[in-house]
Amino acid sequence: MLNLQTPEHLRIASAQLLTRYFAKRAESLEFYRLVRRRGVPAPTFERDYVLYHSWLPGFLDLDANAASAVRSWMHESTDSSSLPVDLAETLAARGWCEAAAPQLDQLLEKAFTVFPAIQNPRELRIFLKEVAARRPRTVVEIGTAAGGALYCLTQLSDPEALLVSIDTPDGLYGEGQDDQECELFKTFAGTRQRLEFIRDRSFHYSTKVDLLEMLDGRKVDLLLIDGDHSYAGAKSDFEMYSELLASDGLIAMHDIMMFPETWGRGCDVGIVWRELAAHYSTSEIKDPDAPPRPPPRELAARLGMPALGFGLVFGKNSK
Repeated sequence: MLNLQTPEHLRIASAQLLTRYFAKRAESLEFYRLVRRRGVPAPTFERDYVLYHSWLPGFLDLDANAASAVRSWMHESTDSSSLPVDLAETLAARGWCEAAAPQLDQLLEKAFTVFPAIQNPRELRIFLKEVAARRPRTVVEIGTAAGGALYCLTQLSDPEALLVSIDTPDGLYGEGQDDQECELFKTFAGTRQRLEFIRDRSFHYSTKVDLLEMLDGRKVDLLLIDGDHSYAGAKSDFEMYSELLASDGLIAMHDIMMFPETWGRGCDVGIVWRELAAHYSTSEIKDPDAPPRPPPRELAARLGMPALGFGLVFGKNSK
């Protein structure tokens, strides 16, 4: 009898949640299809559940019985003998149950064709390479939007990591995730990971109280700041949450190329970053070949994603 290696990289979700997500995020997915000149339309599903792999492409429709068998294998760490034979053979043929480290380029492909990340692809790859090298055990993301970056972080973090998403449902950037999307995002995590959501503005005192309760004394290994892009918002996120960082932790601030003179009022992350870079040990990730400002909408697909930039702060000690 066929015995598969591991279910570690399998993820299972409701077909209804995925279909709704693809409909809501259709504009973002279409943009990346045009910019990257590849990609396929969102899939349709014929059964109630969908099985997918952490980084390899494709989906498999499952009925309720097959979904139950997969979940049992994933959560109870038994052998795969309880799986339907045809499903086990398909998983083996696709290589979905082989023990392997995440493949960064394939993960990025999924981030732009399935769960769209609102980042410059070249910059995101460099940032995720740093994350993969660290395998953080505690991650806090401020600003989740469509969930593309969160998806990547769950796959690259420690298998037993705690990840916390802070985002407001009515956020300006990416519309904020709704209740159904949070249910979908929970499927991003491995069976031994813990993924929590704080559905509130990051600068509220109560938000920090909620986070501290979730951390329960743990220090943060990776803090990704990608929320409110105003001067007060971005600066507040750094000041409120950097004190929770582990001594060897990493703070990443996204959109450091945004300035009000090129992006409009309230796009102030670049100003905050300049101030931080004067006082902390930092590094910058920028795509030198991308336009420095958002192109006109009618030219966006041809010119591609602008340089948005990641600013990295290593540890919490000043210069």
